[in-house]
Parts: sequence; C-alpha cells; structure tokens
Amino acid sequence: MYIHTYIHRELFIEEETRALQQYASLEGLRQEWEIGRQEVALVHSEMISQYKENCSGLQAQLEAGVTFKKSTAKGMPELDFVPVNLHIQQMKVGRGEEEKERVVYTCVTAGCPTAYSHKFKQGGLAKLRSTTPLANIGSTNPSTVTKTQRGQALLGQIEVVLGDLQKEVDSIRSAARGRVLTSVHTSTRALAENVHKLKSLCNINLIHDSLRDLAGAVEPEFKLSETNVVALCRRVEEHVVSVEAVVSSLTPSNIERWCELLEKPLVDFLSALTTTTTIFRKAVIFLFLRESYSLLQERVPLGLKSYLHRHDIVFSQAVTVTITSFVFKLLQSFAVPSFLTQLHKVGFLLHWESLLSTHGDEQGMLEDFIVAIADINQLTFKVHVTTNAPDVGIISLLSWAGGLFWKPRSLSLSIKLHHFHMHTCTVVT
Repeated sequence: MYIHTYIHRELFIEEETRALQQYASLEGLRQEWEIGRQEVALVHSEMISQYKENCSGLQAQLEAGVTFKKSTAKGMPELDFVPVNLHIQQMKVGRGEEEKERVVYTCVTAGCPTAYSHKFKQGGLAKLRSTTPLANIGSTNPSTVTKTQRGQALLGQIEVVLGDLQKEVDSIRSAARGRVLTSVHTSTRALAENVHKLKSLCNINLIHDSLRDLAGAVEPEFKLSETNVVALCRRVEEHVVSVEAVVSSLTPSNIERWCELLEKPLVDFLSALTTTTTIFRKAVIFLFLRESYSLLQERVPLGLKSYLHRHDIVFSQAVTVTITSFVFKLLQSFAVPSFLTQLHKVGFLLHWESLLSTHGDEQGMLEDFIVAIADINQLTFKVHVTTNAPDVGIISLLSWAGGLFWKPRSLSLSIKLHHFHMHTCTVVT
C-alpha cells in the first residue's frame, strides 16, 4: 500500500515540476505579469518541497518495514497520502476441498479518503468548492469545464499530433533511403493530413484569445513574431507544399539524390512546426497563469496551496484503494476466461459503500469523499502483458495526464503481492 502512495507522491512532484517548467518558459513578461508568474510559481515550489519532505518520511516508514497505516496514525502528516486501515478480505465458498469447486468473493475495506491533518473546520473539498472561486475547478460537467481544463486537453492533443508529424517525417526519410516511391507519397499525404488536423485543433477562440492576451503581456523586445493563428498555420502548410513539390519531382532518374533533395524541405518544415507550436504552447501556458493568478488574488479560504494539497491527499488515498481492489481481483481471476472477457468488453465495476454519518467531522469527510469519487470516475487502467519480471503481478507504464486543477485520467502501476495486508476466510459447504 505504501508503494502505491509513494509513487503517487512522486507523480505529484513531477506534475508540479512540469508546471514550474511551463511558467519558466514565459519570458519577457511585463512587470505586473512577471510578479504574478513568480507568485504562482512559488505555490508550485512550496508544494514540491512539501511533497519531497513527505516522501522522505514515507521512505523511512518503508525502510522500517511498516506498510500499514493504523487509525491511530491518521493525523501524521508524513502519512497523509496513505489510506487508513486498508484491508483485503477474501471469502472462498464451495462444495468441496477442490479449488476449482469454489467461488472467491473479495472485499476491500478502508477508512474514508479524507485529509485528516487539514481537519474539517471549514468543511471538506465539496463545500470548499461550492463556496469559493474554486467552484468549477476539476468539474467534469461540460457546461462548467474551465479554460484551464480545456487548455490542458488541447496541449495533450497537440502533443499527439506533433508525434504523428515527426513519425511521418521519419517515414518519408526511411522510404527515400529504401527508394520506395509509393511509401514516400503515402507518408507525404499523411503529413499534410496531420498538419490540417493541427490547424483545426488550434484555430479556436481559446487559442486566438490567449495569443492576444500573451501579446499584450510581454515587453516590446519580446514581441511575438506572429499572433494570428491562421497565419502561423499557413507557414507550416507552405512548407508542406514545398515537401510535396520535391516529392512530385522524384523519379527513377534521380533516385540517388532522393534523400538529399528531401532533407532541406523536411528540416525547414520541422523548424516552422517547432516555431508555431512553441507559440501555441506559450499562449496556453499564459492562460494557465491568468487563471491561477486570479485564484490567488481571490483569497481562497485556507489558501490555494492548502486546497490543492488537500485535493491531492484525498485523490491519492482513493486511487490507492482503487488500485488495490482492481489488481487483487485481477490476480485472483487470471485463470478465469469469462472474467478476462468481461474485463475486456465491459470493464471493471467498483462499488463503494460508506458508513459515515452527516454529523460533525464526518460531514467534512463525506465532502472529501464525494470529490474523490468524482476523480475516480475519470480514472482508467492500462494493463500491459510482460514476461520479464516474475516477482511483479502487473508491469507498469506510468502515465500522468493532468494539470493544476484536475487529476490523472490514465494510470498503470507495478504492484508486488507482498505489499497487500490480507485476511482470508474459507467457507466450505
């Protein structure tokens, strides 16, 4: 269990570090915006320091052989991200002694995912959201999705298209080296299609507005080379036309020079693509800065940093319980073809039940729990088959698609069996 939580904290640190790097890319801002950038960056820097300190404390617990958080330790800051009293219970029911004649029922129990160390004087996450400027942060309702969320999603989509474009450039070069003209033409068409896709992604009001805002926020000597989205995309399209012109001139008679002829237009294309997408990225990052700085100025109760820290704690606890439930069930059912078919075609249903009341601190716990469940609804698992690690049940490919105000949507982790605290009860009828 501590292993899961340790990984979550490492990913939170990566997330905060990535945000710092993004804000550092905003060079030449006017004084008022440079002050805002520094204040927002300070929030991320403080969270990194706090998470590193938490990781050190958790590492000390692991080295001491402690892998279970008792209820008496629920207020320990170094164990904030660890769920309380996480147990796995297994009941086998069958007619005889043979394993194949039994049915296995599993149940995971844990304390409510909540931030005990932050206490509940002003309620939990749900109440804080409903009574502050944070109301729409992390919402998955399409009508209340923030510009930050849309910007984060857009950056992810741009990165995917950039990857596809680089892949097509590599394919053109490879086909030219192999002297396969049909493949050169095919990859060139795919290149043009992906450039059109990039233009469609970026030719939206969010980018137009963000570019205009960024242009007004930088000093004159850092003026953007171009702030018109259509013009920026046209530059890239013109270089695609240059590539297409060279490709159309390739014939068996100049086959020895195919690579030489293609190299310059491809290099120029990649250069224009880098310039254009860098401007788009900076525009979206400036959007993040505007919304983050606005929240800082709104004086969110307890502070923006405290709110984000509470959210990360609650999410980490809920994810740990979810991973434990999913992986244990998966490991128990590897030999059941019908279960694997169901998992592939239908998915995995995780049912939560709570015994909390709506009185006192338990009301605040429920308010944390509500937000945790909303986060978990956006979580997906990716299971990767492998044969090179016999001591691990599932091999991980860590992915963290998130941002300042919303949590990961794709997560896959390595989990070793001896980290589970399990009680087994066998019932034979």
